[in-house]
Amino acid sequence: MVRESYGVRPTRRTLADLDLAIPDLGSPLDEIDHVVVRAAQAVPAKQEAGGADRILALKDRMWFKV
Repeated sequence: MVRESYGVRPTRRTLADLDLAIPDLGSPLDEIDHVVVRAAQAVPAKQEAGGADRILALKDRMWFKV
């Protein structure tokens, strides 16, 4: 069964920086129980509402603070 996920997925670097183990392939990354990962899940809704803090120094893509 394939699960459709629209959450914000942390990178391997983020998991390493947070000292979290990389989960197995069947575990959705956007459901990791950590305060930073949970805060990142709110960014898309904040961005839609105009309340997300953008990192203006980065120009290659839109980056937001978590």
